[in-house]
Amino acid sequence: MYNMLNYAIKLYIIHFPYNQAYGVYAMDISDAWDTLSKNEPWVAVKNINFIEEHGCAGPFDTIH
Repeated sequence: MYNMLNYAIKLYIIHFPYNQAYGVYAMDISDAWDTLSKNEPWVAVKNINFIEEHGCAGPFDTIH
């Protein structure tokens, strides 16, 4: 089984107030934030409720 921290690309789901959430594929959280802030200029760090980090499937993982 792979450790989630060893994946090259991760899915970051960034949650904001009023049930708004954005999913960003990135190498790390700073890359995810740079991508999101360029595409959605209204977002601000102070408005983040929480961030989920999910590892993407590896070459030997089974996806159901």
